[in-house]
Amino acid sequence: MRAASVILLVALTACGESARTPEPTPPVRPAVPDGWRIITTDAGDVTLVVPPDLIVLNTSGSISGSRAAAGGIDELIVSVTGPARVEQRAPGESLPDWVTRGNWLTAGRGEPLALTQREVLLPAGPALEMIAGFRFGNEDRWTILNIIDTGQGYAVLQFDGGGPRPDEPSDEVRLMRELVEFRP
Repeated sequence: MRAASVILLVALTACGESARTPEPTPPVRPAVPDGWRIITTDAGDVTLVVPPDLIVLNTSGSISGSRAAAGGIDELIVSVTGPARVEQRAPGESLPDWVTRGNWLTAGRGEPLALTQREVLLPAGPALEMIAGFRFGNEDRWTILNIIDTGQGYAVLQFDGGGPRPDEPSDEVRLMRELVEFRP
């Protein structure tokens, strides 16, 4: 009887579907820190949570803002564009080629001198994160670009600043990228 059970189990396993690997679970969106502001585009399709000292410059179609360097606080430029406003990549085009074609990484401010990229899983969806350092004029600049697959297309979240390229996003940048939301 035991041998028959083993044979039946082996036969069922051989004929059955292979076990599927579950998709990774997106991380839980963190709480909004005290004093931070929730900013939404005029169309209501993109929401970005920003620190209190970031000046929001635009909410029409995308969200952009900046903070000048002062008193030990680093300069920061932020922009986020939802999938409805982003020209999506062509069939068969790789994400890095699409980033180059769209000039998303340095916005025409020069070629990256140093570039790292990795995949990250954000509450808004899986993303390709690219961190670039480059020279603009005679100063060092950096960009952290997140290309987020929202399930409705790719969205672009970009952070820019002065100084040498960071190896990792700062806590402030990490929190903003984890709190961004996209709606169809």
